[in-house]
Amino acid sequence: MPHTQKTQKERSAPYKATTTSSVVIKEDTSAMNPGEQQPLQMTGSQILKEASRIMDFDGRDLSSFIREVDMILPLFNPNPSMLEFVTQRHVKTKIKGEAASVIRPLGPTPTWQQMREELIKNFGVKESYHTLYNQAIVLRNYNVSQYFQNLKDILDKLNLKHEFDRIKPIEFSPINNESLILKTFLNGIHPNLSSVVISRNISTIREAFSVLQETGLLIQFDKRQNNYKRNNYRNFSNRNSLSHNFGNFNNNQYMQNSNNFQFGQNQPREFRNNSNQNDNYQQFSFGQSRQNNSQQSRRYNSVQRRQNPPNRWK
Repeated sequence: MPHTQKTQKERSAPYKATTTSSVVIKEDTSAMNPGEQQPLQMTGSQILKEASRIMDFDGRDLSSFIREVDMILPLFNPNPSMLEFVTQRHVKTKIKGEAASVIRPLGPTPTWQQMREELIKNFGVKESYHTLYNQAIVLRNYNVSQYFQNLKDILDKLNLKHEFDRIKPIEFSPINNESLILKTFLNGIHPNLSSVVISRNISTIREAFSVLQETGLLIQFDKRQNNYKRNNYRNFSNRNSLSHNFGNFNNNQYMQNSNNFQFGQNQPREFRNNSNQNDNYQQFSFGQSRQNNSQQSRRYNSVQRRQNPPNRWK
């Protein structure tokens, strides 16, 4: 009867096969020419090395981190124990800082799907699709380059939200988002610039901006808008300074009039006679008021004589 007990070397053979076996990314090679690229083959050690190179995540650039992990982990699906090891050793340990505190309540050994959902919930795009669309539409163009950058950021948020959305609505697909943002960009820039883009039959906002840079028109319009913005700022500053000076002038006039009105100067005689002030103050006010009234009367008479001269002067 043959000896059927496995030796130590034979028992370790399956584990070695899992770590050194090659992984082939299958492609359709039926119509492939001999000079074309061959299917990619990677050994288990190479895959582990790639897993160890996964980028750290501290709350920034969530999309790149998720894409990288989603590309590496499916290679370990045939071996669940190795998949668990890579998830805990090379994925969970790369989540640091505030992001690590987010996944800590998930327990000591969370799955990648659990960590993925929690990261998207806390560090993903929180605005709704309609809010992002509205931000793009009401955005104003003060500088073409900055206008393009702001619209591109909104487009990236729309596509990122759609990528991590379980429902993935068709009306907010990347193609529709690109079309809307491009139309918004063309409506917001000068007609001379938009006509150049339309004549090239361009379908993306990045291509449109690249064409405008190649033509050289972008620099000219950016300079015009910067000068216009600078002149508007100067006019606004001058208006503020004038209004400030006018306000100071009014305050000074008010203080001067208040000082002149003090002690009964230029007050009506009836007010002074009916007031409960002492006799000395009434005598001082009365005399001062008589003098002012007589001066005003003489001035008024001289003006009337100039305007209506007597018959003997005609």
